[in-house]
Amino acid sequence: MPITSNSNYVLVTLIVFLFMPIQALAANCNSQVTDLNFGTISVRSGVTNQTSGLITITCEDVIGVLTGVCIDFGPGSGGSANSSNSPRFLRNGQDTALAYELRPNGNGVGNGTLNQIFISMPVVLGRSSVAVPLYADVVSNGAGLQAGLYQSAFPPGSVTVHYGVANCNSLGDEEAISSFTIRGNVSSSCEVDSTALNFGNLTSMITSSVDQLAQVTLRCTDATPFSLRMGLGNGPSVTNPEYRRMSNGLGTIEYGLYQNSARTVPWGDTPSTDVRGVGHGSDQTFDVFGRIHSDQSALPGVYSDQVIITIEY
Repeated sequence: MPITSNSNYVLVTLIVFLFMPIQALAANCNSQVTDLNFGTISVRSGVTNQTSGLITITCEDVIGVLTGVCIDFGPGSGGSANSSNSPRFLRNGQDTALAYELRPNGNGVGNGTLNQIFISMPVVLGRSSVAVPLYADVVSNGAGLQAGLYQSAFPPGSVTVHYGVANCNSLGDEEAISSFTIRGNVSSSCEVDSTALNFGNLTSMITSSVDQLAQVTLRCTDATPFSLRMGLGNGPSVTNPEYRRMSNGLGTIEYGLYQNSARTVPWGDTPSTDVRGVGHGSDQTFDVFGRIHSDQSALPGVYSDQVIITIEY
């Protein structure tokens, strides 16, 4: 029995000795986070919008070895799509959401979603400090948003730090990290696609007009005014949008582009011949009415022209 009593007494003493320093390690630790600012955000397809910030964690007067910290990240005030916080949202008011990813290992697809991260913190002369980078990138694309300020706040309690832990599964002192905000200004933006205008096969003597149409599809951020213009093409000496020229070597065929099916309103590149409207964040399709004029003759061959479409917004 004395042997059993002494063994129990030694075991209890060791447990107290191991756990007491862990509670003392985090007594003089603090953390700060910089805001993450995307600046001006363009939501045109293919545009990259990225930013980064920094969490700085410092521990003073550390007794023993501070093994590390575990940081847990919530969804932020903008919310998220699901419990895994992928993606999170920046918001312009309550109704419009801009999707973004908060990442642990750098910007871009393949770097995961940041929800929890463990950082080692070695102690030198009683002090330990570490700077943890945060990365964010916008994953919304297309123009289906309003322009303006989008943001998500991370108030105290939405990100927590556990000090003096060996990994994220162990216990340690917990502290709510200082508040920070992720923000960016969505700029007015437009993008455009078009189909080809193909007049098909023609006779060498064009005795009557030949009509065909193409389509232009425009996408602009919601409430963005725009002007849609058609250049005069590459034909020689063209000054009138009703009399552009398709070319085949030295041969030309005159044609016009119009805004209406009657071919009475020309479509050009000046304020008096452009098409104007307001974007609503989704596809807006416009017909381009083409006409080859009658009473022309042409040499055999393929005739073509290239017209530049310009969006001013």
